[in-house]
Amino acid sequence: MNAPSTAGKDLLTASQRDLLNCLLDEMLVRGGGVPALKFRADHYSEIEMLEKLEADKWLRRENEHYLVQSTALPLMETDAARDLLANTERIYEALRSEYRQHQQTPVLVSSLAAQTGLTHDATAATLVLMLDSSLWCSGRSAELHQVDSQVCPSETVLKFETFVKLLEEVRSWSASTIARSTYIPQSIDSAWPAAPLVDVVQDLPAALARAVLELTEDIEGVKYTLNDYFDELDLKSVIDSILNGKLNTLRVYCERIGLPGLAKQLEELLPLQGDAVEAMELVRSFIIPEVRRLIVVKPELAASANAKSKEARVEDNVLRAWPAVRAGLQRFTFYDIKEIAGLAGFNVTATAHLVQKSQGGSTKGELMSAVDEQVAEMDAATRHRFLAILIEEILRRRPEEQEQLSEYLSRLGWSFVNDTLVPLELFDPEILVDTPEEAHHDLLKAAQRLRDGDLGGAISAACGAVDTATSKVYEEFRLGDPTDASFQERCKKAAAAKGVLTELDRQLAGLGWAQADIVPFKKNFEGALNQGAYVMQTLRSHMGDVHGTKPIVRSLVFDCLRWAELLVGALVERPNSA
Repeated sequence: MNAPSTAGKDLLTASQRDLLNCLLDEMLVRGGGVPALKFRADHYSEIEMLEKLEADKWLRRENEHYLVQSTALPLMETDAARDLLANTERIYEALRSEYRQHQQTPVLVSSLAAQTGLTHDATAATLVLMLDSSLWCSGRSAELHQVDSQVCPSETVLKFETFVKLLEEVRSWSASTIARSTYIPQSIDSAWPAAPLVDVVQDLPAALARAVLELTEDIEGVKYTLNDYFDELDLKSVIDSILNGKLNTLRVYCERIGLPGLAKQLEELLPLQGDAVEAMELVRSFIIPEVRRLIVVKPELAASANAKSKEARVEDNVLRAWPAVRAGLQRFTFYDIKEIAGLAGFNVTATAHLVQKSQGGSTKGELMSAVDEQVAEMDAATRHRFLAILIEEILRRRPEEQEQLSEYLSRLGWSFVNDTLVPLELFDPEILVDTPEEAHHDLLKAAQRLRDGDLGGAISAACGAVDTATSKVYEEFRLGDPTDASFQERCKKAAAAKGVLTELDRQLAGLGWAQADIVPFKKNFEGALNQGAYVMQTLRSHMGDVHGTKPIVRSLVFDCLRWAELLVGALVERPNSA
């Protein structure tokens, strides 16, 4: 077996490697992720370093647990890291051998264990680590520790002789974001081009910058498991369709705002046809970070943009509903698509040259790309009207599509009610501007996960927001270790330390309330907070399962998010309160 490459060790400082080594050791002891909040509290002097490691993709946070990325293993110099990397290479070589003999035939994890001389559990644990660089995998069982679990290698294993070389390729995508001028690879499977494509920082109006950045968040928010994607052909088609719409819209944006290199890269990835897993590795680790790095909001326009009304923001964000509607439209024939889109306001004369023939004609994909481009160029009001009419026409022709279309729209935060396209707003982020940044982020993440259908993840994120808020109070008032108390207990203790009821008494008295009214109100308010904490604690225990193995009631998830908003809001100081 080839020795691990030492190239790139200067990408991490000695202190960063020490911190990652510490995390890896704890991961191996626990057999999984390390509780993030506890680790940050234990290493409070290194919080900035942890955040940089997260930002630079050496470390990820999953369900409030830290996991060292496999890309960091070749740069770490402990025996544990070397042993783990050696295991990955043994398994990777076995996967390459299997692919050469049987191509994409699934391989039993137990077979890999026998070939490598590792235990089944060690093999499964190593495969889980390897999956964060998923180029090598085209499918797998949901739970790799099961006796009959399988993985399916992809053709990519033939391209990279060792797993270390594959990791170097993945690292190069993220490392390239450091430079101001960017060399863009021609495609996932090709080397760097001979001549550089340069994208430079763009100063954009705030509304446009926000639209582009929110689109990148939507793309990152598309959730699916490898098992579902490769085992369910219908789901694979739907995911490809949704991502094609989003990525093509991002391509048009990149062309319009002056990022030709990224636009070209997206153009070469599209259309996705059963290769979303491999394509999204590049999109998430390279293209999206580049878009975010290169966009700057014009300062003189930022103030006026921030004053924009909530109604106008909803109109700007209607583009988020397009991928769901696009998935329904794409099921029609080539000429039906033209007719339906034309009735909704699509300029069919601009696509007169797109004609379907038995040989050499235009494809449905080319027509849909033309529709994507016009949708991206519409102003918000026109786009809203176009989508509403389009949905009407789709459902008039195929009423049976309504249930599935409604599900797709709800995942993106929209609904079609009484011929009207309306947003499903869980809560307005602006009402929590004083919330600790981490808690604010978790609340938004919970909302996004609910919209994406990740119900267990939504519960976990909502509880994580409350964990963050209570931990901040524990730290501020020196209340001890918050993890020693139950969820309900820490909420109650944090509220008492913060003086929530005392402040409420003062505010209500200031409004002229009589004590006879204040006392029962406070008692019921306190009871509501305690009951809400109990509800969240119970839901986290019985429904907050990121693997999706526990049954979940969607309405209760919605209630969980509302309780999280109330509890976090109660623990936040309001400088402008009465």
